[in-house]
Amino acid sequence: MPGTPTAGIRWGFLFMKKEKWKKVVGYESKYLVSSHGKILNLVTGSFVKTSIISGGYEMSLLRFKGKNTSILVHRLVMITFVGPDPDRN
Repeated sequence: MPGTPTAGIRWGFLFMKKEKWKKVVGYESKYLVSSHGKILNLVTGSFVKTSIISGGYEMSLLRFKGKNTSILVHRLVMITFVGPDPDRN
């Protein structure tokens, strides 16, 4: 029945099936990124917080072995699902 909580949950599961998840290159043991731009911390089981920076881009901070790395979410998705941009260093 539409409008019931269980209907929303079922719809959410259908939507999530279309979402693909892959290990983040260089952070394989710690993070997964989805084709929709969500980042999951495998250690804590929680989603990584992101923030919107100037220009409207979404940015996240990844931590690994005591080092913090800021990365634009759309670039993280591209690197993970397509590969690195050959024009960038």
